[in-house]
Amino acid sequence: MFKYLCICSLLPAVRISTDAAVEIPTASDIVDQIEFTYSWAKRYTGYTTFKNYCAHYVNTQLLLLGINTRYVGGNGNDEYDNYKDLSYTGGGRKVHNYPATNSTFKKTLEKIASMGDVVTDVLVGFQWTSTTAGKKYGHSFLIHGIIDGYVYFSDSFNLTIGGKYYKEGQAIKCTIDELVAYYGRADAYTLEGLIWFENEALTAAIGGSSGDDVPIVNDEKSGI
Repeated sequence: MFKYLCICSLLPAVRISTDAAVEIPTASDIVDQIEFTYSWAKRYTGYTTFKNYCAHYVNTQLLLLGINTRYVGGNGNDEYDNYKDLSYTGGGRKVHNYPATNSTFKKTLEKIASMGDVVTDVLVGFQWTSTTAGKKYGHSFLIHGIIDGYVYFSDSFNLTIGGKYYKEGQAIKCTIDELVAYYGRADAYTLEGLIWFENEALTAAIGGSSGDDVPIVNDEKSGI
């Protein structure tokens, strides 16, 4: 099981660590992590809901998980751009940038999933195709794990995907096809790209691929 550790004694936060003796997470571990992190995200921010605040939810998760060492602001349109030029995050995660122009949404997810039996921590960033009120700030969510062809994540609103209803923050399990069918709707979202925050120790433990065949846009910046 993952171990839950406080970032520091002054913050009501949790860091879920796989840095030392790496334990390969199971699907059950990932589900527990998602729901535990959502609970702590609400406590940390004081929010009762993250509806219409997808970036706030994602950025809080990245902080609580130790991927970032400080909170990053912005909205859904900013999320992909915040990370696309980094080589490493402040939390030591290697950044792999998958621009939308290089591949389709489905092919990109399948490529990332092929890096190992367990792939964790993939940020998905969208812009809205509509610029009407309420639909101009983009959208983002964090995939906590891809295991055995299933994607595990949560979102900042209630939704029905793969024929199942999920509440905000609830751990969602769906196939790549089901995820793409929902978020890849032409009338709703325009994909900017995906960011894989690689835990290199976990990649080594499972004997997976580092994804280095996908170029980093700029390998000189680091440290959020």
